[in-house]
This record gives sequence, C-alpha cells and structure tokens, in this order.
Amino acid sequence: MRVRVGLHGSLEQYTLTGQSVFDCELPEGASVGRLTRSLGLADDLTSVILVNDKTTGPDHTLHEGDCVTLIPPLAGGENAGPPRSL
Repeated sequence: MRVRVGLHGSLEQYTLTGQSVFDCELPEGASVGRLTRSLGLADDLTSVILVNDKTTGPDHTLHEGDCVTLIPPLAGGENAGPPRSL
C-alpha cells in the first residue's frame, strides 16, 4: 500500500526522496511504528504522530492513501532543567 509521509524539523534528514513530503510503499496492515523503523527513526525522535490530521501512536494501523505527519520533540524534555526567565 502507499501512504504519504510528511517529515518536519530535524526529521527531514530521514526522507527517502530528498523532499520533506513523499510517498512510501508499505505492506498491507503496516503500523506507524513499521513506517518509522523503515525510515531509520529511533522511537524517541518522534513526539507527535498524525494520521489524516488526527493524533495517534506507533501502533496505529495504516491504510492505503493515509497521510502520516511526523514531528520531532520541539524543545526541552526530561533533562532540560528548570524554566528560564526572560
């Protein structure tokens, strides 16, 4: 099956085509997790997963024509430390 993939921010380096939006062939019934592994993405590199503009997770089953958007963590995280004053 074919799905459309959109990579954002630092994830754009994992594109298969040199473009941030591209089509990807996967076996029927593949999950988002299978897609991200096929792109070489570690699990912690994707903080937001959208399928057809709805938030989902790596276990979501994909279907022909789905649009998958992958967004990396934007900033901070567990080791970011306390907030700074501006």
